[in-house]
Amino acid sequence: MPYGTREIDNGAHALRTRLTDDVGPVVERFRAADGLWSGWGVAPRLWVEEVAAGADDARSVRRRRAELTRAVPVRRGLRAVVLRYSDGRADLVLVARRDRLDRRGLELVAGHLADGLPLVVPTDLAEHVAPVPAAVPWGEGDAGRAGEWGHHDLPLDGAPTAQEWIGWMAALGVVLARYENTDRPVVGFRRLAVPPEVADERGGAVVVPLDGATTADRLVTDLADLVAGPVEATVPVGVGVVVGSPDGNPRSEYVPYPVPPFPLTVAAASADGRPVLRWSHRLDAVSPDRVARFARHAAAAHALLARPEADVRAIDVVSDEERRRIVAAGRGPRPTSTGARRIEEVFRERAAKQPDAVALVVEGREIGYGELDSRSTGLANALRHKGVGVGDHVGVCLERSADLVVCLLAVLKAGAAYVPMDPDYPAGRLSSIAENAGLAVVIAECDAVDAFAHAVTVEELEAVDGDAEPVDAGVADTAYVIHTSGSTGRPKGVAVSHANVAALIDATADDFGLGPADTWTMFHSVAFDFSVWELWGCLLTGGRLVVVPYWVSRSPVEFLGVLEKAEVTVLSQTPSAVAALIDAMKGRSVTLSTRLVVLGGEALDPRVLLRWFDIRPDCRVVNMYGITETTVHVTAQTVTRRAALEGSRSVGAPLPGWHVYVTDRDGRVQPFGVPGEICVGGAGVAKGYVNAAPSDAERFVPDPFAGGVMYRSGDWGHLTPDGRLVHRGRIDSQVKVRGFRIELEEIRAVLLGEPAVREAAVVVRSDQEDPTTARIDAYVVLDAPLEVRALRATLADRLPAFMLPAGITVLDLLPLTVNGKVDVAALPDPRSAVRTAPVRAASSTERVLVELWSAEFGVPVGADDDFFELGGNSLRAVRLVAALRGRGGAVLAVQDLFRHTTIRRLSELLGSAAMSS
Repeated sequence: MPYGTREIDNGAHALRTRLTDDVGPVVERFRAADGLWSGWGVAPRLWVEEVAAGADDARSVRRRRAELTRAVPVRRGLRAVVLRYSDGRADLVLVARRDRLDRRGLELVAGHLADGLPLVVPTDLAEHVAPVPAAVPWGEGDAGRAGEWGHHDLPLDGAPTAQEWIGWMAALGVVLARYENTDRPVVGFRRLAVPPEVADERGGAVVVPLDGATTADRLVTDLADLVAGPVEATVPVGVGVVVGSPDGNPRSEYVPYPVPPFPLTVAAASADGRPVLRWSHRLDAVSPDRVARFARHAAAAHALLARPEADVRAIDVVSDEERRRIVAAGRGPRPTSTGARRIEEVFRERAAKQPDAVALVVEGREIGYGELDSRSTGLANALRHKGVGVGDHVGVCLERSADLVVCLLAVLKAGAAYVPMDPDYPAGRLSSIAENAGLAVVIAECDAVDAFAHAVTVEELEAVDGDAEPVDAGVADTAYVIHTSGSTGRPKGVAVSHANVAALIDATADDFGLGPADTWTMFHSVAFDFSVWELWGCLLTGGRLVVVPYWVSRSPVEFLGVLEKAEVTVLSQTPSAVAALIDAMKGRSVTLSTRLVVLGGEALDPRVLLRWFDIRPDCRVVNMYGITETTVHVTAQTVTRRAALEGSRSVGAPLPGWHVYVTDRDGRVQPFGVPGEICVGGAGVAKGYVNAAPSDAERFVPDPFAGGVMYRSGDWGHLTPDGRLVHRGRIDSQVKVRGFRIELEEIRAVLLGEPAVREAAVVVRSDQEDPTTARIDAYVVLDAPLEVRALRATLADRLPAFMLPAGITVLDLLPLTVNGKVDVAALPDPRSAVRTAPVRAASSTERVLVELWSAEFGVPVGADDDFFELGGNSLRAVRLVAALRGRGGAVLAVQDLFRHTTIRRLSELLGSAAMSS
């Protein structure tokens, strides 16, 4: 606002002093307090410009107007200019970004500068800091274009009246409800249809009550009643309509918003002399194509709301033609081609073609396809003699070994479905799985037989002699039942058919070039569905499968040795596990044969792959999104170095035979770019949950677009016009902390954007009895030295105050679960209570171990402290074992540390021989 300073006594120096000495420190104080004004990278400065004309000259008026409407740099926040005219008069022009100061706050600063009035203390001025406009979750803006604006115009027959503006607000609410999956969308406004003497210049926001409206006229009536009573909120979309004149102060002139007040602001304008509805959008928040789509949907909603009796909740802004394009984009490029086959049938044909080819490599021992086929047939006959029939469920609780693979094949040949049970699972979970699946038989290790009813060992099965009648089983029969975490705390069994697995192999074999020349690793637990891809992807295409022992899979360095020695060509990993593997390559001369890396199981930030591309530039890396209930994989995206540099979140297009839809809460497909729940249909959809009818009804629902059944994943994402799926995390990963809705993945992405940060995890913790204690904790693994204080400053520059983590903990490695995902439960609590005085070490061995453990955990450790209670995990165990070897100590295996979890017990294992210190 220009503030007339006709009698400033040529006081530019005094103004500059007040701006620098008074306003500058206020800005600094606000930058340090709760994130207010944190966007002001530098304090404001005063510019003095000479105008060769009198104050009332037309040229001076134009110059003043130009200064009023000139944009303010993002990092400065406030611009102060003195225009000195040839007649000795002067104007002080102040322009502030709306996300820094509102009108009243600007007047306070102007009064201080021009009249020498005392500047209010920061706590008072804080009331006049305008809310920071919210991010636009469906905007997909260009982060490199901060401070730039774009415009999209829709022709109008005439300038909207006050009542028509209410209708447009209702239309915005209808579209936002669809885009944000809510019944109560919030629309911002600036002086809409209220007299200026009543309006608060900051405007406000109105909740559009779609959940209470039944007809269009009722909604518009309710909305008109609400406009005079704005609520406090930061909103992404709003209307900007100024009614009335300035406040009557003859010394000042006010321009309402040279910068639009919302990331997407709708206002009346003129283009080529014709009235238009102008959609101004921040280019770093909303892309032009998203604005055009939003405007089209708003116009459609506005037209439908013009019918007074229209049912508001039934309004669909997506046209039939647009819906057909969206559904078509979410289909795989072709149907599966070879037809459904049973797994053991395909394997039997493969074994007949290459009986002498190596099928399995287990700790150096090679087993051919013919031998594997023969052994599994014998065990299948034994299972039939034990009473196992078609459709039965057979538990398999074995360590990773040749016997494990033989037994899985045998169960299928017997016509039954295998139920994998990881021997490392707690007894309670194994019991729940057995109860849920209704197991006919459990094949278990000798020392675990007594834990199960109807248990049998491999040796007992091999002792059974004689053939059995051939089974009459079909492709629709269940092949396996894998149990996943359930919301009730009990595991849910997912029944997957032979046809599902056959479709997966058929959909990927040609594209990935899978065949007998490949060597795979079976890295993952058989109870994790990624193992289905590794096991059958290899054996059904004739490859060689290297079974990786559990303890080797926990040690990236040892696993790297397996990859080199076995000349592995196809590697499957979770993003967390591959990050650890890449880290293990640092400083080593590595010779790998890997031509294909398949990533899955959790969200990928592709920036972790940059070092991999340096090591293996010719290796194809494919990121695959998938769900246990849809047979391991759903989409595939080849990740390039460019995509890694850009941090792309695309998980690619659906596999042939799979369909992907993104829907709102009512099951309607979302427009391109608009987030919703990811639903999957087609060849990969499993048969359902075992003994869980309510869950089936909720998750496995009719596919309204292609027939059959689709699976509601509970994942959040959006579809692009070229058919790629962008995964945006779990729906339930949106959390609330102190009333703010927060997406944890957004915080993690900012952390990973810091060059020194290699890996990151973000969690929310709270006392279950007191939800107000909720806080965000971040964990990072660094590639280079970086102060936590500097990292916090980076976050403060990118995130609002309510999203800043309360604590940032630097770890050497992120803990992983047995499935290779980040083990959230194993992340150390930064607020751990002060521990009691540790028990002193009694021997030289104990003293060395205490020193190593204390360095690893960052706290004083005693001889009787438990490894897991300190926050231990498999990766910490690997580090401690390596550290002990580096000190010249006795060789200790990782599993030893897991079995002897205190220093005292480890010392007894190692003996009390003196060790170098």
